[in-house]
Amino acid sequence: RLKFFDKDAIEWKDPLQLQDFYATLLQLRNRNKAITEGETFILPSQNDGELMAYLRKKDENVVLVLLNISDQNRLHIPIQNTWLQGNFINVFSGLNFTFTGNDSFELQGGEYLVYEKVLNEEKS
Repeated sequence: RLKFFDKDAIEWKDPLQLQDFYATLLQLRNRNKAITEGETFILPSQNDGELMAYLRKKDENVVLVLLNISDQNRLHIPIQNTWLQGNFINVFSGLNFTFTGNDSFELQGGEYLVYEKVLNEEKS
């Protein structure tokens, strides 16, 4: 038990379980203007009470967020949106994907996916 009026030092012995998760999200926020300045497009779903899906866009920066907030497995969401065209990276796994703007996703219970559009660093 901590004392109210005295300084108590806390020994953090166990590794923080969500440290990497929050660090990844903070890095995304710091590098991608779509998170802090972008417009949001909520994606419709047949499972609105169980899936939350949206796109954020600012200029060429695009982020796709898919959240299965239920314990239901194999929930599908088709996405038709021109913002979802090009090369994207899953910010947690580091895997690259090419989306056409007419894509479909399946999420397991409690699963979340966050994709960031890969911008071309070289401009012709």
